[in-house]
Amino acid sequence: MATQKTRVKTRPWDPAKTIRDHEEAAVYLDVALEEAFQDGYFAAVRDVIWDIVRYKGSAKVAHDLGMDVEELKKMFSADSTPDLSLVLKVVKALGLQLHATVADAKSDG
Repeated sequence: MATQKTRVKTRPWDPAKTIRDHEEAAVYLDVALEEAFQDGYFAAVRDVIWDIVRYKGSAKVAHDLGMDVEELKKMFSADSTPDLSLVLKVVKALGLQLHATVADAKSDG
């Protein structure tokens, strides 16, 4: 018996277009940070921050940082490793904060 192939149309998912508010952006970044520490894939954090920049408006964020949009895009491109001080400035410009928690309470002593 021959099977009939069905074509499924898909659309690329753009997280920047699905973030609804600052709280959701903060949760998105927090989850990315947690997963990065679990699996070691820290580039995902860079990508999530870029998604949030696009949600807020890359031109506005770049302006708030005193740089142009192309400079900001380059900073978060796939082949870049942004300096932590720059990442923290961008996170602050997004109206977000990073927090630390104890990874393992047993290692306290």
